[in-house]
Amino acid sequence: MIFREAEALVIQGETLDEMHLRGFVGADFDGRSWTPLALSVYYEENAGMMDWLSENGFQIPYQFGRFALGSGNASRRMNYSVENKSAYRKYIYLPYPAINLTAGNGKMAYDWQVASKGLIGAHTYSFDSSDINEADIQEVQRLIVDDAASEEYHQAESVYRAFVHENYLTVEETERNVIEDNFYHGLDMTEATYYQITNQVRLTLQQLNEYKTGNADTYGGTEDFITWFCEGDHELNAAAYATAAVLAYRTAGLPARYVEGYYLTADAAARVKTEAVLTRADAHAWVEVYIDGIGWLPVEVVPGNYYADYTVEDVIASPESTVNVVEDNTDALKAGTADTLSGKEPDKTEQLPVVQRVVYVLSIIILVILILFAIVYLVRIQAGLRIHYFEKKLEQFSGSKKQCRIIYERVWKIFMLCSLKGDKRFPYECSKEFQKKFTEVEEDEYIRFLNLTQKSIFSEEGLNEAEFHTIKSWHA
Repeated sequence: MIFREAEALVIQGETLDEMHLRGFVGADFDGRSWTPLALSVYYEENAGMMDWLSENGFQIPYQFGRFALGSGNASRRMNYSVENKSAYRKYIYLPYPAINLTAGNGKMAYDWQVASKGLIGAHTYSFDSSDINEADIQEVQRLIVDDAASEEYHQAESVYRAFVHENYLTVEETERNVIEDNFYHGLDMTEATYYQITNQVRLTLQQLNEYKTGNADTYGGTEDFITWFCEGDHELNAAAYATAAVLAYRTAGLPARYVEGYYLTADAAARVKTEAVLTRADAHAWVEVYIDGIGWLPVEVVPGNYYADYTVEDVIASPESTVNVVEDNTDALKAGTADTLSGKEPDKTEQLPVVQRVVYVLSIIILVILILFAIVYLVRIQAGLRIHYFEKKLEQFSGSKKQCRIIYERVWKIFMLCSLKGDKRFPYECSKEFQKKFTEVEEDEYIRFLNLTQKSIFSEEGLNEAEFHTIKSWHA
């Protein structure tokens, strides 16, 4: 409960209206979860397409907002600022009428969304938006499309449209058959309009199951998801509704994607007017449908989050096609949490509040530093132990002659480990090589070490205390 009440996004603007703030965008459904389009799609047959679109001013996250301004469907720009309190900072959450990012560190993530840069993402950002609201967006047939924008826009849009129809209509054959039987009842949807398809999808979703926030029913995976969904009588979250709707739109021939983000309802926006605080309870999942010439538009499919405002003439000529929405009489229409289809919570690494993520990163950095210090400390201890054991070994022998021979052998092993080229039987011949390897030690010191070593071994008088100390210093 506390987790759901945590502040996620704070939005400020001159006038707030209903907003679907796009985050994660899913294209491929594996039967349990959504993933974006594979990167190979962008780098193989479509190599260079995204760069070309961007160079022509056609950026998908801003497509509809710029279209609305350029076509006269919107009249002016409005600026909004967002503070990300605890939402996943991988994304710059933007509504569909957004035009551009005016502050904040963001980049285009293919045709999915605007992603934030940096280690911890964007804490605050601002954006310009056209003044068209989401209620107007849904009136697709009233939007001006013909000659609405520049020739460059139409050219770029036609290229991207072909990409969309190639990649966002995928439905498995078994799923298609189930959807045709349960959603469209054998009706030919090839000539159906966006309105007709939307009403039929919403009606079916409403009749089959019940929407529930929190602990929804769990999809077990024993049969394909859409078959399980169409069995009915489940209590399901927004993620399940949106998944079924995406597959239904695609079956009807409309490109669609699965989206997760945050939802500011019209009622909530009307109450707060200029500043809205979205919590984790406002995390949501919905569908976005591509309308040729216009772009990706959000579609609400959770019962209670939309209103039956389409005319009878718009819908499919069938007694079952009229949408009968049960209105929610609460002050705000609460959006469902965008859970996985199995009813589990989203990835906790994506849900951690910003402070916790910063602490997590700092903890890793501190841990690495501590490990490095530990390694250095252990190496020094090991070196100290070796010297200690060597000293003990020397004490086993009386007389400097035997001890000097042991020291010489040890020092020469160190030379070999340092790749000193030469033969220990002819150490004087290695003096020049020694100087190259150990520039911090004078050649005279090396010669003195050799002279004292030979004196200790071959001389009858042996070494005095100072000379023996000099030789011992070489192994330390």
